Amino acid sequence: MGVGLSVLAEGHLPVFATGPMITAMHTSRVSPHLPKKLVKRRSARVKLTIPITIAASDDFVFGSETVSVSKHGAKIRAGQFAGRLFYGEELSICVRGASRESKPARIVWLDKTDAGHCGIELKEPGDVWGLYFP
Repeated sequence: MGVGLSVLAEGHLPVFATGPMITAMHTSRVSPHLPKKLVKRRSARVKLTIPITIAASDDFVFGSETVSVSKHGAKIRAGQFAGRLFYGEELSICVRGASRESKPARIVWLDKTDAGHCGIELKEPGDVWGLYFP
């Protein structure tokens, strides 16, 4: 028997029609019982490589690049420097070759494999990457 699905008013996630009823609002705290594929993101992701400079809280500065970007953050390739970063660390992000100022961010995800990727969340969502996100 498949899972029934119905959509509520705008601003709500889908609700399962079978099993326990779960309703989750669009917030950063979403019910851990919802399957990941049903949890909507705050903004779309775009696969885009953008050269950036990262300044970590311990005055450690290094060059990196994005793997994907969104209005609220990015997945970055930290490479060999990933081991020096930690979850929750405050950073400054600056797009290289652009006249934009640096933007505050924090690390919200660290790749547990050898890829050296991490996820950053911008303190103030907006046009950091030179793209328009609705």
